Amino acid sequence: MNLKDLWEVIFKNRPIGPEKVMISPTDYCNLRCGICWRLAKEERYDELSLEEIKILLKECHRLGTKVLDFTGGGEPFLRKDLMEILKLIKAYGFFATLTTNGTLLDEIKIKDLIKFGLDDMAFSLDGPNPKTNDRIRGKGVFQQVVEAVEKLNELKNELNSELPITRLATVITKTNYKELDKMVELAHRLEIVAINFSVLIEWPTNKQFWMREERRIETYLKEALQKAQELKISTNLPAILRWGLFEHEKPNFCFAPWTMSFINASGDVMICCTLASLYRNLVGNVKKESFGKIWFGKKMREFRERVKRGELPSECVRCLPDFTTNYNELWQQLSFNSKSFNLKFRRWMRKLDVS
Repeated sequence: MNLKDLWEVIFKNRPIGPEKVMISPTDYCNLRCGICWRLAKEERYDELSLEEIKILLKECHRLGTKVLDFTGGGEPFLRKDLMEILKLIKAYGFFATLTTNGTLLDEIKIKDLIKFGLDDMAFSLDGPNPKTNDRIRGKGVFQQVVEAVEKLNELKNELNSELPITRLATVITKTNYKELDKMVELAHRLEIVAINFSVLIEWPTNKQFWMREERRIETYLKEALQKAQELKISTNLPAILRWGLFEHEKPNFCFAPWTMSFINASGDVMICCTLASLYRNLVGNVKKESFGKIWFGKKMREFRERVKRGELPSECVRCLPDFTTNYNELWQQLSFNSKSFNLKFRRWMRKLDVS
C-alpha cells in the first residue's frame, strides 16, 4: 500500500481489508515451557474446526489479505489437519509463515512443506545449547529442534528449493540473555537467515525468568548485534536496543487496526499480537459472525477512531519494539495531521509522484 492510499484508508475511512492476519491454529502444546502463558491459564479450548478455518481463509482472501501467519498459542503440528490447512493457504496465494517448536516434524512433513511452497518457517529456540534451552523448554528439545532444521536444510538442497526461509524465534530471559551472541552463531551454523528476539511477557508463573533485576543487559544485546552484523544474520536487536525490554513510550501512531489482526484458536478476534497476548480489546469471534463483518464492524470502527484521537490502550507501552520503530518511522514519513494534508506532505507526495 502506498502512502497516499494509507492516508485515505485511515483518515478518509476508505474500506480495505487487513494486509496480515495472524492465526493461532491451536492452544494445545506438547511442551510445557517455563516461560509460557499456558502455565498461567491451563484449560480446554473450543478450537476452530477445519471447516471454520476454511471459511476464515476464504474470507481473508475476499478481503485482500496478503500474509497469513500461523503463530501463537500452542504447537501447530498437534493439529492433524494442519498440512491440509497450509496447502489451502498456498492454493489461495497467501504468503504463508509458520512458527513451530520443531519437535513434531519428520521427513514426510518437511518434504510436504517444501513441495507445496511454505514461504517462511520460524523455529522456537531459547538457548544456544541443550543446557540453556532445555532448562526453559524441556529435556531433549534442543537436539530435536537442531535435527529438524538440519533435515529441512538437507531436503531443501535435495529438492532444489530455497523455501521455506528459516528463522529462529527466541524469547530473551534471565536464563539466556548473556548468550544471545551464541544464538547468532548457532543460527549461522544452521544456515538460518534471521532471528526474531521477543521480549518476555511476565506472568506470575514465570518469575524465575524475569529480567528486571538483571544488569548490563544492553551490553549483551550490543554484543549479539555486532555478531549478527558480522555473520549477516538479520535481527530486530536495533529496535530492542532503542526501546528496551520493558515498558516504553507508546508508538506515535498505531497502524495495526488498519493493517493486521490476530485470531486466537477459539476464534476470538483481537487488534494485534501484543493486545492478544494480554487478552485485551476483543472485537468479535469468527464462530459467531464473519471476519469481514468484524473487521468493518462497530467495535473496530470505534477502536480506530480512538487511535486517531491518540487514545492508545495502556497496554501499548508493551508494544513490540520493532513494531514501535516501524510505526514511528512510517508516521514520520507520512508527515501529516488527521484533518488534511499539510504543505510538507503535499510537496513530499508530489516529489514521489504518487499524489
